[in-house]
Formats: sequence, C-alpha cells, structure tokens
Amino acid sequence: KASLVAVALPLPSSQDALAALELAAEERRLLARLRGDERRLSFAGGRVALRRALHHLEREDNEREPRSSGDTEAKLPLSDLPLLRDATGAPRLPGSGYLGSISHTRGLAAAIAARTPPCPGSCAVGVDVERVDRRPSPRLARRVLAAGEAARLGELRMESPREVLLRFSLKEALYKALHPLLRRSISWHSVVVQPALDGSCEVDLSALALSPLESAPSKLAVQARWAVYGDYFFTSAVATLRS
Repeated sequence: KASLVAVALPLPSSQDALAALELAAEERRLLARLRGDERRLSFAGGRVALRRALHHLEREDNEREPRSSGDTEAKLPLSDLPLLRDATGAPRLPGSGYLGSISHTRGLAAAIAARTPPCPGSCAVGVDVERVDRRPSPRLARRVLAAGEAARLGELRMESPREVLLRFSLKEALYKALHPLLRRSISWHSVVVQPALDGSCEVDLSALALSPLESAPSKLAVQARWAVYGDYFFTSAVATLRS
C-alpha cells in the first residue's frame, strides 16, 4: 500500500512560512543554499508532501503493531527526520523500510511513500504530477512516443495533446522508479506505455536493453497507474529488480 499526498504551493513570497512549518533544520539549511524562488518553493513543498505521506504510513504501522513498553530500540519517526537528497536528487530514505518519490509542477507538489515490500531484490517507486492544461509541443510528442504509442493515440477518447502529456507523465514516473535500480540512461522509446480508462497502464519493457542483464522482463517487474484530480494528472510507478 502506498500513500500519495499533494500540497498546494503558496506564492513564492510565502515559501518561508511553509518551510518553517514542516521542514527539519537540515532541510532548511539546504533550502537556504538553493537559488531561485521557484526552486526553493518546489523543494520545500516536496519535502512537506513526502513527510505527510510517510507520517500516514507510520501511523498505520503503529496502530497495527504498537511498540511494547520494553522495546529498547525506539527510534525517532522517519517523518521527523530530515529528508535529504541522494546523488541523483531523489529523496534519500536509507534503511528506513520505506520508499519515496517527489514531483512538482506549477502550483502543486506531490509525493508518494510506500513500504519496502518483503521480496528478494531491490524496489523503487516514482511519482509525477502535471497540469492537464499544459500543451506539449509536437517535438515533445516525437521525442517521447514510440511508433506504436503514436499509432494508438485517441484510444482514451481525450484530446491528443492531453494524451501525449499523460504518456509523458507515466514515463516520468516510471523513470524515477527504474533509474535507482538500473543506474543508467533510459531512452523514452524503450519504455512503452498504454494507459487504460480505469487508471491502469500496460508497460512494455521489451525494448529496454539492460546489459549486462540478458533477460530484462524476467528480472524486472513494473506497475504504473494514473488518475486525474482537479487540474492535474497524477501518475505513479513501482519497479522491482529481482536478485
């Protein structure tokens, strides 16, 4: 089970109030080093969203398995710890038992948190949010869509630019889930998505060369979903690389 949280971003002039409310001290120090109001606002909003998503999962875990009074290994809740960045800029949650991903667009930040599944191998999640009124350029469509995807535009009964944007968003979420596991570049055309009206999405990785892994589909499993809430597309993905 995953927790998806969205946070409306205030005007840049109000970002300090948002940061002071829910950012840890180390996050505020990192925020102070970032340049540009929009970048600072996106960073603050993303951390606030992820912290709330983690808090929701931790609260569920505590209600299901309350810690006994004799537990000598009590730890500060993860939602109270600084959510910093790894070398790729993704949120860093080492050894926490949780996975997380952040996205932001004009006016909104979103984050997804999930429990690390009890399976052999590695797992990662990804999230993306896009305004549905964004108009992708024809150049973006050519860059993002494989030939088979372009041929199937219209099956969702939505405007072509909006469907291109949805497919772009799904691939963004999938990239965030795949990249931590593969640690290599992933071309747009190597991940083929076919969203359905019920919010599910077929994902074809057969064109993804995973050298030195000879058999990508047998070791790599992915799932993706999408939804529209208000003025935004929300897409999410989970990827598992079996050992």
